[in-house]
Amino acid sequence: MPKKITLENLAKKMDEGFKKADQKIDEKIDQLALAVKNGFDGVDRRFNGVDKRFDENTKQHQQIFDRMDNLEQGQEEIKLKLTAKLSS
Repeated sequence: MPKKITLENLAKKMDEGFKKADQKIDEKIDQLALAVKNGFDGVDRRFNGVDKRFDENTKQHQQIFDRMDNLEQGQEEIKLKLTAKLSS
C-alpha cells in the first residue's frame, strides 16, 4: 500500500530539497570564490614580475646615464687639456 501523502510529509520533502539545494549553492559559491581568489593571486604574481622588470630597467637606465655623465666629464677634460696645449 502506497504511503499517504500529507501536508506534513510534503513539507518535510520540500525542506529536505531546499537544504540540499542550499548545500549545493554554498559549494558552488565556495568553488567560485576559490577560482576568483586564484585568479587574483595569479595577477599579483604577474604584477610582481612586472615590478621586478621595471626595477631592472631603471637600474640599466641609470647605468647608461652614469656612463653618459662619465663620457661628458672625459670630453670636458680632453677639451681643457687641448685648450691648455694650444694656449702654451
